Amino acid sequence: MATEYATTDQLNEFMVMKAELPNPQIVGSDRLLETVGEGNNTATRFFLDNAYVISGTYTLYYGATELAALSQTLTETTHYTLDKDIGKITLTTAGVTLVGTNSIYAAYSYNIVGFTDTELQTQLDRTEAMVDKATANHWADGTVATSNYNQILDEKYDGQGIYKRDYFSKQRPLPDVSTTLDGDEAIGQTELTVVSSTGFPDTGYISIGKEKITYSAKTATTFTVTATTIAHSDGDEVFPWVFEASSTVDGTAPTWTVLEKGADYDLDLDTGRVHFSASELNITDAQAFSLNPELRVPNRLRMSYIWGNDSIPADITNLTLMLAAQDLLHRAVRKAHAQGFNDFNPDIVNIDEAWITATIKSYKNMRASTAM
Repeated sequence: MATEYATTDQLNEFMVMKAELPNPQIVGSDRLLETVGEGNNTATRFFLDNAYVISGTYTLYYGATELAALSQTLTETTHYTLDKDIGKITLTTAGVTLVGTNSIYAAYSYNIVGFTDTELQTQLDRTEAMVDKATANHWADGTVATSNYNQILDEKYDGQGIYKRDYFSKQRPLPDVSTTLDGDEAIGQTELTVVSSTGFPDTGYISIGKEKITYSAKTATTFTVTATTIAHSDGDEVFPWVFEASSTVDGTAPTWTVLEKGADYDLDLDTGRVHFSASELNITDAQAFSLNPELRVPNRLRMSYIWGNDSIPADITNLTLMLAAQDLLHRAVRKAHAQGFNDFNPDIVNIDEAWITATIKSYKNMRASTAM
């Protein structure tokens, strides 16, 4: 998934290398759309006047005149595809029919330096990874259908015994994502209907009560799952995490028991702390020995979960833009020196260094751990 911290449009604006059509700087004259070409009921290929088109900035229109075209837009994929790097428009069969013999007009922004949108997107993807690594943290837009949270599957921990009740996920925070079943679900179901799947990854694990369920796809209100082994009721909570414990002795393969939220454990999302409930720690209760992993026995608790903050601060967007710009400027310096332009001042590349360092420090995630 492409970076969410910043867009190529923002990077172009940040580095002052963006031009627009219609041109907002024109004074005393009409600011016109670009006339791309005229359809003839068969032509499929057209070129914009400029290459290096910026993602998310373009709209194509069609009509007998520009005024008529302003109320008639073409839909990307349905009516056309656009190779942004070279500015090539390819009409689909439906697009050819829709345009007919009308003219095609365009409004868009483009990079004036010569960086392609593909190149800038790759730079932003690389920079997001740098930000995550430097801060030991991650951010996502928690409002979209499939948020860009990181996913951890079957992360294993050594047992702490019956008196040490707290385990900590290796990554944090865990986002506040959950839903409920929309209807009863019998044993053997391969599709679960929920109120909403917003925030859940496209594939992974979910937990309902004491069942761990693998899902291979989702829609806005369903999960495609392996056949369920436990019946569930309308309104049961569905979580994007699963916690499992095993009391199997050292030297044998673990047998996993899925833990139920509230009954078997409590979870602190900010710290990733999984706290075994007090009732299971009562040594007169047989469950004390069946649910609590034995002390120092390896891999006797495992967690699957998603993690990351559920919104992206403006500082993180600015940090991403500054780091991406810094890397692009480093490349410009190297190119200038290679071409003999040795009067370039490399010090301007590091103009934001103090702010970058301070921001990374302020957003750095200090890890909790499961101490033995």
